[in-house]
Amino acid sequence: MRNAIPVIFGCLSVIVWAYIIVAVPTDVASFMFCFTLGSFCSFVALILAVSSAFKLIQRKANVGLHTTGIIVCAVSILMMVYSVRYIAIPQVEMSRRGANIAEIAIAFHLYLDNHSNQFPDSSSWCDLLVKDGYITSAQLLDASGAKSQRGYALNANALKYSKMPDDVVLLFESKPEWNSVGGKELLIKDNKKGCWILFGDTSTRYIDSKEFDDLRWQ
Repeated sequence: MRNAIPVIFGCLSVIVWAYIIVAVPTDVASFMFCFTLGSFCSFVALILAVSSAFKLIQRKANVGLHTTGIIVCAVSILMMVYSVRYIAIPQVEMSRRGANIAEIAIAFHLYLDNHSNQFPDSSSWCDLLVKDGYITSAQLLDASGAKSQRGYALNANALKYSKMPDDVVLLFESKPEWNSVGGKELLIKDNKKGCWILFGDTSTRYIDSKEFDDLRWQ
């Protein structure tokens, strides 16, 4: 049983990483639990695999069992690297963008409270929010990296309402342009094929590209 411990931890880590890769949990708490569990199991499996390798060199171990443990550990490490590169990093970036658009939502809410519930003029909405100190220019125009450059655009159709409907698209992620105004043709999607959207009631939500056509744009 003792000699099977490297295989057990290796298999457990492979199962966890496989779940993360296939299911890609969007709930932050679930994702962090799985990621922490997978990392712990992979770390333990790696230590045990190194120990197994020394035992094999010294010819003091069951060749088949310890070789299996080393192979399973190698697979789990590769799956961990893949999960970090293609799932964890994008997940962190998506959460960061979600926090940023939530700050923009607060800025709009404060602006409405201080301007008789009137939205800023579409031709200078970025300038007005920044000038009055509701938000910073860096939060409205993210040009921090070539792969993550993005800005925000106001939905031109939403601005026609005298009273903004709660479910209408008000603002969405777009190309990094200042005071951008337009429709869904300006939407920019991330690697997960979606984007963050701010609605008329100043609530925010990450929307999958499959739902774009079902959103209320007018």
